[in-house]
Amino acid sequence: MSEKRRTKRYELQLPVEVIRVSGQPARWSLVSINISSRGVLVMDPEERLRRGQAVEFLIRLPTGSNGIEVLVHCLGNVVRCDAARKAAALTLQRYEFLRSPASAAAAAGR
Repeated sequence: MSEKRRTKRYELQLPVEVIRVSGQPARWSLVSINISSRGVLVMDPEERLRRGQAVEFLIRLPTGSNGIEVLVHCLGNVVRCDAARKAAALTLQRYEFLRSPASAAAAAGR
């Protein structure tokens, strides 16, 4: 079976923090399964995300040897929920990179 996706997916398990769902504050820690330029598939073991919800979330990138932590602040929507895999697909409609020293982020409880 040939691959029919529009963009390449990268198998990356990164921390994802959901901070707002449908305009309401949230604080859920999830983990990505894969990421593309158009979206991210996350493990949602408690199945809290629902198709159609607007979502604001942070993807935490690995800290480099320079000690700078990089977060990707994202806005998107839940476009698919997979109950069998306990996963949800989130679009990347808008995103920005946030950089801060890792020690400051750790002190702030991130």
